[in-house]
Amino acid sequence: MDSLSLKNLIDLINEVGEQDDAVDIHIGMEHLHTSFDDLGIDSLAFLSVVAQLESRYGIRIGFAEASAANNPAELYDMVSRHLDTV
Repeated sequence: MDSLSLKNLIDLINEVGEQDDAVDIHIGMEHLHTSFDDLGIDSLAFLSVVAQLESRYGIRIGFAEASAANNPAELYDMVSRHLDTV
């Protein structure tokens, strides 16, 4: 398991985009504070990102809590807080 970094999160989001033909996601570090809506990440893609994070890092976030994150930077902070309690 990789440790969580902002780059890992960006890579994971892009991987989800590559796996889903319904979305076109190609983001970089310059998009950390861009809203998920503006990045073209719909709720299903977001749910997939959260599920991947839970699986890879052995945490439980839950969609309701995760949906409070408006952009990749906020999601990173949320996941980091969960990792601190593991």
